[in-house]
Amino acid sequence: MLLSYLVPAALFGLTALARQRTFTTTSQAESVHTLSSSIPPPDHPDGSSFTTFKHTSFPGHGIRIKHVEKGWCEKNAATYTGYIDVDGYGESLFFYFFESRDKPAEDDVIFWINGGPGASSALGLFMELGPCRITPENGNSLVDNPDSWNNHANIFFLDEPSGVGFSFNENGQLLHTRTEQAAVDVGNFVQMWFETFSEFKGRKFHMAGESYGGRYLPLFASAVLDGNMYAEARNVTPVNLQSVMIGNGWTDTVTMMEGHVEQQCSSESGVKAIQSIGTCVALYEALPLCLEMLEKDCRHRFDDRRCGLAVDYCEGTIIGAFRKTGRNWYDISEKCEAGVCYPQALSNALDEYLNRNSTLKTLGIDPHWTGPWVSSSAGVAASMGGIASSPSMDLHHKTYLYVAGLLERGVRVLVYAGKVDFACNFIGVRKWVERLSWSGSKAYVASEERPWYLPGSKDIAGEVRTGGNGLTFATVRGAGHLVPLRKPKEAEHMLMKWIRDEEF
Repeated sequence: MLLSYLVPAALFGLTALARQRTFTTTSQAESVHTLSSSIPPPDHPDGSSFTTFKHTSFPGHGIRIKHVEKGWCEKNAATYTGYIDVDGYGESLFFYFFESRDKPAEDDVIFWINGGPGASSALGLFMELGPCRITPENGNSLVDNPDSWNNHANIFFLDEPSGVGFSFNENGQLLHTRTEQAAVDVGNFVQMWFETFSEFKGRKFHMAGESYGGRYLPLFASAVLDGNMYAEARNVTPVNLQSVMIGNGWTDTVTMMEGHVEQQCSSESGVKAIQSIGTCVALYEALPLCLEMLEKDCRHRFDDRRCGLAVDYCEGTIIGAFRKTGRNWYDISEKCEAGVCYPQALSNALDEYLNRNSTLKTLGIDPHWTGPWVSSSAGVAASMGGIASSPSMDLHHKTYLYVAGLLERGVRVLVYAGKVDFACNFIGVRKWVERLSWSGSKAYVASEERPWYLPGSKDIAGEVRTGGNGLTFATVRGAGHLVPLRKPKEAEHMLMKWIRDEEF
């Protein structure tokens, strides 16, 4: 199972009721609102209900949104939860939205997605970069995160596709088997949000995520950008997409497999080579056949049976050798504890917290959601191609072509990676970035890597390379698969500099 180590396990849960109050617009003029004036505050009689917005340019979609009680997760900025509803499919995609702690009326907007496929964005919210973090202490409680990304921007966390987190389909079906399908939902959601809530129109917009987000984000961002081509016909304002940020992302299977060998046999990560010389010789000898089979059967023929055989061979040799070391998939500087490599204490705490009746009530979870909340959906992982046996083989597509398309259209791309991750290791990520073919590729290849630092520190935080007027690759020393979890200050500093288009 090629990506089994990208999908953490989860537990059990409950359901809760949510009341709705419908507000439906009937014309373009009536479809312009502001969050503050259109959504009842939490202490209002209707404050526990959703307000529903329709837009004539998006007849098949609606947005339900509500204020969350003040002090939940975020003490100083407004917090909202909601759904984008897709008519005809019974699909409802859940999101959290936190206004900026700084200047919400002026600051950029960030969209965050986790990977998996099938992982809930709540992992990023409550374990990494959101306004609060889950802690197993004090009965699994939330604590303030001083390094939250909403220090500098307004931010979304979206559970996508349906079947992930609190997102659902009324019929219980998993609608999407390919990222291309999910991208349609995201593109419509983003355009409808900016068009419905006027204070965000024209605001700089950035799309970010990690892990399988290396597959998701290039397609999601492309859907937003391509949707701008029809903005005039729809009588809507184009979304001001500025950049894409991919953290430890799986974007190219072939280069990632190369990186899996080098990460075990080199010391470039800052960790001494974890394999014996003899094992490394065997790995390098096995690699060419692995790459040949992946290229032929997974990327050219798209033969799911033969691709499965290719993956089995690569798994059995390259990934199998790593498993025998007992090292952590997400941080090779550590051993897995009792066979568990994911930060299980945090994951278990989050499972328990998000399945509480009180939490479900606070968030306003739809009664059609049957639960339980799990950190990652095995069903979505299987249907979307997170395992080799999936007929869609979504994992193996040439996602980097979308990255090239975004760069050609002026969208900046930051690809960053924690250096001690194995799952989506920085070596494999760096290889596809260096090999990317686009009009700025020569300038990027000619650019030099340099160290970057936190303000006031002489310790190197990582390395960064920028070139071609839009492409940046950065590493974070000592960070694994989840960069903001292990290196929150470095992640926040990198984010701040990036959205300001400044060197870091």
